Formats: sequence, C-alpha cells, structure tokens
Amino acid sequence: MNWHHIKTIWFKELLDTFRDKRTLYTMIIAPIIIVPLMMVGGPLLMSSQEKAAEGKPNPIVVIGAENAPTFMKMIEESGSFQLIDSQNPEDDLKEGLITLAVTVPQDFERIIAAEGTPADIMIMFEARQQASTVSLQKFRNILQSYTASEVAERLSRRGMDTALLNPICVSEKNVANEQEMGGMILAAIIPFMLGIWAVSGGMYTAIDTVAGEKERNTMEGLLVCPPSRWSVAIGKFLAVFVIASITVALSLAGIIAAYQLMLPAIVGEEFQFDMSLSLGNGLMLILIAVLMITMISAIEIAISAFGRSFKEAQNYMTILTFAVMLPGMLLVFMPDLRLTGAALLIPVVNLFAATKDILMGQSEILNIVIALGSSLIYAILAIVFSVRVFKSEKVLFRG
Repeated sequence: MNWHHIKTIWFKELLDTFRDKRTLYTMIIAPIIIVPLMMVGGPLLMSSQEKAAEGKPNPIVVIGAENAPTFMKMIEESGSFQLIDSQNPEDDLKEGLITLAVTVPQDFERIIAAEGTPADIMIMFEARQQASTVSLQKFRNILQSYTASEVAERLSRRGMDTALLNPICVSEKNVANEQEMGGMILAAIIPFMLGIWAVSGGMYTAIDTVAGEKERNTMEGLLVCPPSRWSVAIGKFLAVFVIASITVALSLAGIIAAYQLMLPAIVGEEFQFDMSLSLGNGLMLILIAVLMITMISAIEIAISAFGRSFKEAQNYMTILTFAVMLPGMLLVFMPDLRLTGAALLIPVVNLFAATKDILMGQSEILNIVIALGSSLIYAILAIVFSVRVFKSEKVLFRG
C-alpha cells in the first residue's frame, strides 16, 4: 500500500465528483435547502394556516338559532363566527362554503330550564378541511363556557358555591430544562438524518468510481497500473468518505439552523428550548458520525464492485438505504426505546441509539463505549471487506 498512490486516486476521484452536477444537488442543494424546507417549512405553513383560521370569523350555519337566544348571544359576542344561511348545509360543508353546521332542537331552552335530561346539539363538520376542524374546536370552547355558566347559575339558585365543582387545583411544572428540551427535538431528527445522508451523500461517488469505471471499461487500465489493489480501494473509499462527510455536516447544520430559526413560530414563544451542545457531547457526536460514515462508505464501495453497471449498482444501493432508514425510523416513532446489552452490538442501530441518548442527556458511559467499540470493529471489517472485494477478479469482473 503506497500513500502517494492512494492520494493520487483519492484526489482524482474527488475532482471527478466535484465536476459532476449531481454532486451539487446531493451535497449542497438537497441537504442545505430542500430537506430543511420540507421538514420545517411544511409544519410552519400548517401552523400559519391554523393561526389564520383561528384569527378570523368562520362562516357557520345554526339551524334552530331562535331556540337558543342566550347561547346565540354568546356565539355572536365571541367574534369567532360569521352566521350565514344555507339551504343545503352538508353540501356547503363539503364545498368549503361553511365550516360548521349546528342544529339546535326546538325545545332547547325548556330542557335547559327544566334541569333534567341534557339538551342535544348536533354539529356537522368536514374533517378533511383544516378550517372546519379549527372551527369545531372554537365552537367546543364556547359550548364549554356556556355549559360552565349554566352550571354555575344552577348552583347559585340553590345557594351553593361553584368551588364545589373543582375539588382539585392542578399546577404543572416541566422539570426538563431548555437544553434538555432542545436535545429532545434534535434526538427526533439527527439520528435519522445522519443515517440517510451517510448513505446518500457518497452514494453516487461510490457508484461512479467503481461500477461507473467498469461500465466505461476503464477499471482494467487502472488495475494494471502500479497502484496495488489496497491503494485503489483505499483511495476510492477516502473519496466517498470525504463527500459523505461534507454532505452529512451540511445537512445537519442546515436542519439545526432551520429549527433554531423557525421552530418558535411553529410551537409558539412559550415553548423554550436550547439546541446548543456541550463540547464533550459535540465531540462524541462527531466520533459517531465518523464511524457511521466510515462503515457505510466502505460498504458502498464493496456493493458497487458487485454491480456490472451504474444502474445495477444503484439498485443494490437502494437496499442499503432501506437497511439504514428503517432503524432510524424506529427510533423516531418509538422515542422511549432504549437499547441495552446485546442490542448495542447491532451495526448502525447502536450508533442511532447512542446519538439519541447523548442528545437526550440519558447516555450511560458503558453503553456508549459498547456502541462505539463495536462500531469501530465493524468499520475496520467493512474497509477490509471492500479491499478483499477489489482483490477478487471473480467479483470485480463478473459477467
């Protein structure tokens, strides 16, 4: 293995990669612009639409409004609704002309005054329309206020204190500080995105430098040159590693910056969080990322060697993408899942779990050491495997 040969192949593959327009999208545009916009822009747009729907009067129809003058007065005074007429409320709901259709029974006031059985109110809404669901919640709040005032009046007529209805006074306190809340947000996205971009970041470089060379019939010429198979494999691996590392760094920076800037607008100013990391945790996460990228980059080089063409190698990479994406999604949808014991030896999964525990402030030294130690072994084995693949004429030039 000759370092000069490795460096020559490494820089040559990097230069070819940066000349490829696909690199601009995979390494810069997608991780910095498109993905943060998808992850933060969507919720931000939904939140703004919901706030807009809450802030303006929603058109509703009240059938039998004359049967509940007190209740209707409360609705009008709230300023939340615009009362309109409708000949066919159900069709108007589906078309979005109204947001609610409320039916008040004819004997509503009499039932309320009798203090016997509860009065019935039927509400029709369109669950597929956000304005309708927002309107439903606003109407429920008014109905709850009306019910509370009616109950208070009934108790007053009997000379009873309304405090009898509230035997418990509840106060809530979040014991998680701002940094722990910020870590919770990061733990929901960082492991998954780390895995996805570790695979996709260097994928095209890996395919082009191995399967692409085979398809262009330039691999044979390279292998008869002075560089050994070790030097060729390590040089190509380093090129994939560098591209994947840059992509991962840019993608994580873009997502964290997007959340820092836009999350307050989504969840509200009352939600306090701090996404800063301590020096120790930051270095630990960098080590995890390096191990993840090393392992996956070496595997991508080996997988690409099995492909007879660019397209075939790309199909193989799809399997690797899903293999990494599924455990990442598992931690997203099961945030309380903690890995211990032998589970910490599962490749990739252990690094996802270690990343989540570090960000959540729940890491245990022994678990982290097991996850990092086993991953270091897997990374070394992956590099050795990729080199062995390059030494195999049967694999490299299979028909």
